[in-house]
Amino acid sequence: MFVLEPRYRLRHGFSSRLRLDEEGLAGARRLVERLDAEWRARRPGFEAMALAIFGELAVFLCRQYSNVRTPPGLALMRVGEVVSLIERDLARPLTLEQLARTAHLSKNQLLRVFREATGRTPVQFLLRVRLDRAARLLRDSAMNVTQVASAVGFADPNYFSRRFREAMGVSPTAYRRRQRPTTNFTNETNCTESA
Repeated sequence: MFVLEPRYRLRHGFSSRLRLDEEGLAGARRLVERLDAEWRARRPGFEAMALAIFGELAVFLCRQYSNVRTPPGLALMRVGEVVSLIERDLARPLTLEQLARTAHLSKNQLLRVFREATGRTPVQFLLRVRLDRAARLLRDSAMNVTQVASAVGFADPNYFSRRFREAMGVSPTAYRRRQRPTTNFTNETNCTESA
């Protein structure tokens, strides 16, 4: 809902926006009022409670959106299922056929609605998610490049390095160096010893 719907809405003139019935609107209003009251009262822990209520509101709206039965809404929900599968199982080999089955669409229908919703084909989207996750692993983990490639679904580390360079402008190793500059431990030791 939060990633795909705004982009889809721009392309389709707001035809897929969420409309709440009276019951749904009342539920959303109750959550917003609780959130507002928590924020205004500013009791100890109000920030954590406000965040929790906001999370509850987000889930509530997502569930309401999943009940949308307009053709654009249904197509968007199917694309959302594919996006969820990609993000959950990006290390697994995924084919267009598997993604189409997940969405309960033909391959051609999936290609059309996926591109409308995301601006990319499912394969391009999968590649981007894998490379973004690889960048995060290179930045935040001690895994070597081969381990990172495998963790994000690339069987061939050389192919991974080539695609990473194309997308990021630098090799995975250079990217890691830029994100995590090495520290001169000798100077730190000397400073500590002389202090």
